[in-house]
Amino acid sequence: DGIDKDECKDDSGLWETSTGAEFGKANLEKLKDYIAKTIDSHNEKPKEFIICAACVYQDGQSYANGPTNVETGFVIAGRRHNNCIATFAKMYGFPYSPIAKNIHNTEVQGFLTNTNRFVTRHEALMIATAANQLILGEGNQNLGLFSEDLY
Repeated sequence: DGIDKDECKDDSGLWETSTGAEFGKANLEKLKDYIAKTIDSHNEKPKEFIICAACVYQDGQSYANGPTNVETGFVIAGRRHNNCIATFAKMYGFPYSPIAKNIHNTEVQGFLTNTNRFVTRHEALMIATAANQLILGEGNQNLGLFSEDLY
């Protein structure tokens, strides 16, 4: 179960080796607690939580390695939704061509989760609430989750 804190030079319980830092007993216990909190003990699946803002744009194409529930179109992720929109503008140039306008008009704002799903603002609010991620208040029940509710 790891090394003892007494075997470490550092009070944090980390022990640095030639291959990197190893967990000491204190840090190993913290890691076990964190894992226990993020695993649903009933079915051993990770608890879902929000990781970042994202927008889905429909261009009718399929892409590898996207969120598991997005069959066509592409996803742009960012810290906030305006980062996603700015990336779209960089990709297609601004002002938008007629094709770019058509794609931009399909935009759906939402979030990505740790289980590789894209979720709408409303579903994201439910997930973030269940995962105890909201930093202020209860979010906006009418509009859904905003990244400002998280960080």
